[in-house]
Amino acid sequence: MKAKRTRCCLPLFLILFVLSGSYALAAAPETDGSPSSVSEVDALIRSMPDDWPQGPEITSPCAIVMDADSGTILYAKNATRQHYPASTTKIMTALLAIENGTLTDTVFFSNTAVNTLPPGSSHIAMKVGEELSLQDCLYGLLLPSANEVANALAEYTSGSIEAFVQQMNERAAQIGTVQSHFSNPTGLHDDTHYTCAYDLALIMRECMQNSTFRTIDSAATYIIPATNKTEQPRPIGSTHNMLRSGSEYYDSRVTGGKTGWTQESGRNLITCAYNGSLHLIVVTLGAETPYQYTDTEKLLDFAFESFSGCSPAGQDSAYGAQTGANLLNLPRTCLQLFTLDEDSRIVLPKGISFDALTSETVSGADGSTLVRYRYRGYPVGTAHLLNLDLSSVDTGTDDSLMPEDIRPLYHLNLWYVVLAAAALLLLVLIILQIRYSRRPKITFRKKRFRK
Repeated sequence: MKAKRTRCCLPLFLILFVLSGSYALAAAPETDGSPSSVSEVDALIRSMPDDWPQGPEITSPCAIVMDADSGTILYAKNATRQHYPASTTKIMTALLAIENGTLTDTVFFSNTAVNTLPPGSSHIAMKVGEELSLQDCLYGLLLPSANEVANALAEYTSGSIEAFVQQMNERAAQIGTVQSHFSNPTGLHDDTHYTCAYDLALIMRECMQNSTFRTIDSAATYIIPATNKTEQPRPIGSTHNMLRSGSEYYDSRVTGGKTGWTQESGRNLITCAYNGSLHLIVVTLGAETPYQYTDTEKLLDFAFESFSGCSPAGQDSAYGAQTGANLLNLPRTCLQLFTLDEDSRIVLPKGISFDALTSETVSGADGSTLVRYRYRGYPVGTAHLLNLDLSSVDTGTDDSLMPEDIRPLYHLNLWYVVLAAAALLLLVLIILQIRYSRRPKITFRKKRFRK
């Protein structure tokens, strides 16, 4: 009787086992692996492999080098130490204004925006009641770092400076900052207004994904046209000397950035650069003049000489239209249901081959599927895993000759196929079990012999 109960429960156990396995697959962590706290960022930095390229000695007390494409940290020095950002704050101000406005919109300069600034703070001499387009405001904000423009943009975007500050902190949290709190849109000193090198690199990485921001931030000079209050155009220029061709610190690789200075913060500098292979973000905080520039130059040289970027789509043999076992004698490309996004990028120390990496598939926070790559446990980037549209792949096979019931496999999710096959197998097992349990039992009786 016990054996019979065991046989009857066996299919149920198998069903639960398969379902639990499929649930585990579906319940993969919804994260791209980005750290969410200061301690996690510090632990990540400490996990750099022993053979990871070592950066130069610099004088800036806090610094970071980040690959803008993958988010990989290439170098860090006190990257999560709390620091006053000064006018590097304005990259967040610009991002929110761009995301919530239209470049042709008119921005009005109120008395609060113009006349509440401390003496000596940076400005472009805007007048109360003056109007600028949002585009002109963004140039005035990012190039000469005008504080009255930051205030006006805050009021334009959120209705008040106080509401805008709340929006700044909410947006920073969405980006993934771990050591930031904003108290104003300008960066003028406030003890409760702070950030860190890691957070500024994250914010700048988000900014650089916006084409409008990139265009404006890369400009060395600009002319603000005449307005309703000012008859003469206003020529303005970037305070980032690595962008200005006449400066001794000019670097043709530099594509953008932002300066910041208060007496409490020292010299802060965010720099974006590109050499044809890597998009880099370098942040240095708390330097004394001119080390914000010389340290940045050292870090750019180090990173460009030590690392290179590549696309996993051209390297990972696990994904692609020509891979996979030829089961059931189907065309090989029928079986490869996924591919990697060709725009995905990872970064590697020079001399390290792609074959040295390990990978795992995870669910992204946005519901996408990612392949996460690591070098000796250290994350070097991710690639989006896409459903392969084989209609655009030249397989060398005329798919019109393929049976109609085979073609749908081109677009099926692999796990659906696996689960469907498992369900079919279980159904067969259950039917066999039921039939077996209903078979009449044959019993043998001992013959009795009469004496």
